[in-house]
Amino acid sequence: MGKDFFHVSVSMDPRHFHIASIAEPGAALSAAMACALQWLQQRDAHELALALPDKDQLSGMLTGVLGADAARSLDRDNAYVRKGITLFLLTPKIQRRRMPGPVVAFGLEPDQLENVIAAQGVTDVIYVPGSSAPEDFATYLTRYPRSEALAQQGALDWVQDAPLRAAVNERSLAPPASPA
Repeated sequence: MGKDFFHVSVSMDPRHFHIASIAEPGAALSAAMACALQWLQQRDAHELALALPDKDQLSGMLTGVLGADAARSLDRDNAYVRKGITLFLLTPKIQRRRMPGPVVAFGLEPDQLENVIAAQGVTDVIYVPGSSAPEDFATYLTRYPRSEALAQQGALDWVQDAPLRAAVNERSLAPPASPA
């Protein structure tokens, strides 16, 4: 996809996708990050965001998925930069006016989702439900009935060369052919 496609996409409402894996949240988050990074490559874009309920989520499982350096930087600076790609942190208290790229929403209640991803320019939202509230996923699907499920498969080859490859473990999901 060329830059023209990207510029057209930012003016429209974001497309919604979801990963329904509540049993293995680490694998689901890794898969969502893999999809978002692939879309960045396709669009020659450089910014994405991780939306969380709060900064406390950055410890534990998220550190294992994103890496200690990324989690520390997100906690301290609300952003992590690696090889020209910037991963921003979004929470109900940490907002951005402009976010020209995909947002991975992890563990957010559907009531929080619209406020957290309200930045202008969001191209795609990948919703990953938290393991503590399975009913949130049903509520999300009710609010976003056009959300597309991302199909699961083995690790993606491109992950080995991705700028944020530390953010993606061996399990991932294949994104749709094009987030058009």
